[in-house]
Amino acid sequence: MAISYAIRVASRFAFAVFALASLCATAYAQSEIKVLSSRPDSISGGDAVIQVRIPSSVPVLQVVVLRNGVDVTGAFVAKDLATLEGLVGGLNVGANVILVKTQSGTILTKALVQNWPI
Repeated sequence: MAISYAIRVASRFAFAVFALASLCATAYAQSEIKVLSSRPDSISGGDAVIQVRIPSSVPVLQVVVLRNGVDVTGAFVAKDLATLEGLVGGLNVGANVILVKTQSGTILTKALVQNWPI
């Protein structure tokens, strides 16, 4: 009897984990980062105009944008319910990571952009 109960609890837990993983994968698949001012591998001068698309199920006010771990959300404005655009400055020469996540910490998408010296 105790084994049957343990199996039921374990199967419910496994189902919940699978459902949560599927939801996160769906949100990640519906998110996108685009560099509008140039190609992502050929930014120069340390700044770029970036567009972030997020799933319609995530409110734009719950989104955080990070540049190399630094919050740059304030540089973005909402263009519609699923799109943010902003001028991100302070890019290091070389590779930079742009990460978009929810305030609760769920990663929606990330991109690697390359900044070159002028």
